[in-house]
Amino acid sequence: MKNRMIIRYVVICSYLILNVFSTSAQTSIFLESVPQNTPMLDLLYVTYKLDDDTSKAVTRTMRKKDDHYYFLIEDEPEGMTCTLKVHRGSDASAERNAETNEPMTHQVLIQNGSIFGISVAEWLDIPINTTMNEQVLILDNDMLIPQLKKRRRVWVYLPEEYQVSGVNYPVVYMLDGQNLFDRFTSFAGEWKIDETMSSLKGCQKSIIVGIDNGGNDRLNEYTFGVNDSLHNIPQGNEILEFITKNLKSVIDYNFRTLKDRKNTSIGGSSLGANMALAAVIKYPDVFSKAMVLSPAYWADPELEKMVANSMPKVDTKIYYACGTNEGRGEVLQDMIKMNNLLVDIGYQENQLFMMDWPEGSHSEAFWAEEFPRAYRWLNDCVETEESLAKAFDVSPNPTYESTTITAPNGKLISEIKIYNNTGKLVKQELANEESVYQIFVNMLFPGTYNMEIKWHDGTIDSLPLYKL
Repeated sequence: MKNRMIIRYVVICSYLILNVFSTSAQTSIFLESVPQNTPMLDLLYVTYKLDDDTSKAVTRTMRKKDDHYYFLIEDEPEGMTCTLKVHRGSDASAERNAETNEPMTHQVLIQNGSIFGISVAEWLDIPINTTMNEQVLILDNDMLIPQLKKRRRVWVYLPEEYQVSGVNYPVVYMLDGQNLFDRFTSFAGEWKIDETMSSLKGCQKSIIVGIDNGGNDRLNEYTFGVNDSLHNIPQGNEILEFITKNLKSVIDYNFRTLKDRKNTSIGGSSLGANMALAAVIKYPDVFSKAMVLSPAYWADPELEKMVANSMPKVDTKIYYACGTNEGRGEVLQDMIKMNNLLVDIGYQENQLFMMDWPEGSHSEAFWAEEFPRAYRWLNDCVETEESLAKAFDVSPNPTYESTTITAPNGKLISEIKIYNNTGKLVKQELANEESVYQIFVNMLFPGTYNMEIKWHDGTIDSLPLYKL
């Protein structure tokens, strides 16, 4: 499903009729859906003009309530028609007419109490194709970096159960955001972080925030010292200040996050890996974990000085990995040297994890494979071969209609009970000692429930069940 804001006609009509209409001369415009990649922080506008020779175009901000966008055309002559378009601030960001590739226009007849619904399929300024899944949204297509007077796209991945769980989540900030979720925006293939996070087991889920790099400005933005052959205007300090001082406050305000350093981490690859290491060194009170993949330490000698002059915190964790033969082995040698420096300044063995892989390369494909390994280690995931052998599976979870329970080896399902958040039993079924059992939950209200599974040997396991 490409649209993330589907509005049922009956629901919105009832809302508008009961709560919006206060006079008789009003026509309501509402959005039935908008594209998934609509920037979350963008305002939506309607511009309309009466179809006569004297009226001027009127632009108004659409109102929003519970993710429902609507606008009222008020006090215009009944029986007139008008031409309107929906946009995000200009014609360049208007709804796309797929046939003409121009702003889409709609003809509306103004009648007392009438309702006109619009389904926005595409925006002119946002690519049509995408491989990101439904859990990814664009927070802002051009968020201001005040330290550099530049603007940048910011992506956010939300755990599948986010909308119904009611709990707060850790946050991972990632550099090179255009490479994380979408093949069509990536440099040379995506990391598939959205798919990876949805399939991770034995791990606490996190919100993942991706910040785009500056393209041709990346060499400057991701470095701290002057390198005459590569970059001469280092802006790494400004980027980290933006993340810690500006972006983090926006994320914490708009989403349910665990704000403390213990639950805030950062990651990247190549020069982005340098930035991740610098972040835990320069801002140890903000970040407690760093994912450092194929670091390009050679490009920025200033980083070594930064580390040498720092004081480690006892619970900071750093995961770094590369391909054995990256840069003819120089990446690995630099990584070993940095590891030794971190140990020299006081990091303990349990705070550092270093790995090189013979098949690893300086590529998005390698970093996509490495991301889940790094995530598991940094977040103390309990997934092991032994735990997997004993594990049972409940999927899909979250679910709209039903979920299927698959028993671990040697066990059979005897009974399933589902309790709501007050502890009341709302569903109970006997499974008659089956190894696979499907239970329907389509009649339950959306929210978080507790599912208890009784096995044939009398033991009981429980887990959250998220009903969408």
